Amino acid sequence: MRLVLFGECPWVPSSAGKVTYLIARGLTELGHDVLVLCAGTGRPFTGTVCFNPARWHRGRYARYPDVDIYVVPYRHGFLRRVVEDFYGSPTIDGLVAYGTSFGSPMTEVNADVGRLGVGAVAYTTNDITYLNPSPAASVLAYSAVSAPTAHSLNEYVRSLRVYYENVDEVLDRFSVVHHGVDLEVYQPRTCEEVCRDEQVARFRRGFGYRVLSMVAKNHVRKDYGTLARVVARLVREGYDVALGFYAVRGVSAPVWDLNSINEQVELVEGVSLLDLGKVATLDAFDDAEGCTEDTVLRLYCCFTDVHVFLTRGESFGLPPVESLALGKPTVSTDIPPQREVLGDTVPLVRAELDLQQHAGLYRVDAGDAYAKVKAVLDGGWDFGRAYQHVRRFSYLEMARELAELAKKAVELEPLHKVLRKKKKTLTQNLPGLGT
Repeated sequence: MRLVLFGECPWVPSSAGKVTYLIARGLTELGHDVLVLCAGTGRPFTGTVCFNPARWHRGRYARYPDVDIYVVPYRHGFLRRVVEDFYGSPTIDGLVAYGTSFGSPMTEVNADVGRLGVGAVAYTTNDITYLNPSPAASVLAYSAVSAPTAHSLNEYVRSLRVYYENVDEVLDRFSVVHHGVDLEVYQPRTCEEVCRDEQVARFRRGFGYRVLSMVAKNHVRKDYGTLARVVARLVREGYDVALGFYAVRGVSAPVWDLNSINEQVELVEGVSLLDLGKVATLDAFDDAEGCTEDTVLRLYCCFTDVHVFLTRGESFGLPPVESLALGKPTVSTDIPPQREVLGDTVPLVRAELDLQQHAGLYRVDAGDAYAKVKAVLDGGWDFGRAYQHVRRFSYLEMARELAELAKKAVELEPLHKVLRKKKKTLTQNLPGLGT
């Protein structure tokens, strides 16, 4: 099939945009002709970003192998022009749009789906755990909808039911497609190879701590403050532990950068900070930017003893899957998507929905986080079952399922043509409803 994949840009190798690359690579390996696009301003970004995003004119990320990812501007009507420019014709077999319902790329491409006249699949993610009804409107231009967890998918269905009376008649258009990783790379043997360098070994011997890290794009959803308090309490009790953090910020939320982490953790006495983004780019390594997949592997393998993923909201949560696949002890938060993905194979920290400050996000229980991390440090958790459990999450299977959905979507009308609006609602004020 000739497919267009329009997804989040992989600005940093720990962000959701990394899944764009994994989908693209999987579709390519399955034999599909794929044009991979991600949305930008149409001019080079400045500041701390990775992969050097460039203009549409054959500009591409050089850091991800085997796949060219082109940056295109946010502009309605651009997609058909880009397809014509690339293929010499607007004819394609299908489109997969991957992203959140709160902005680009999925909402940006809505107006263009009809112009292309092809079956389109929305592969939806959402940063918060519960959606209000409005964002669900972003999927109405598509013929099929998928999400990485049943919880995330059900939130879209629930939201659509607020405004449409016959959603149950089209439930076969909604399906779960789990995120996945490259299991040939993400395995314990990789860590042995990555950390073999003598400079890394000398650094670890000199540092002398066990590192509790959170490998994730810096964001309000990542609770570094609670993690710092856990580390401080452990230090007071005699544990030789340090807090490791990844200081590359995401361009989608520039306020949540290294300064925001400092605001959370500098007031906690007794905490040694390890900037993983810096130590992973020691002179022994080739890439100085700290922006490649290899860097993420070094963060997990060489500078993380326990991966403590204290997240306040996810649609899937890829980092715990990555760290477990590499054989790293991992603690996460007991929120619905993580519970669905990881089950009872890892310690999950209690969390309650935070309705006062961040609707849809959770408040992490610091006392339970301390207890769960301490139990792992004391050897009180067998991760053997968890290591095997995550082997089911393959990027190739993710791509295969999305390709099948795109093939089926060719024969289906978009949702806005088959859903019937309820009377006396405000749907006319929602975007992308096809009125």
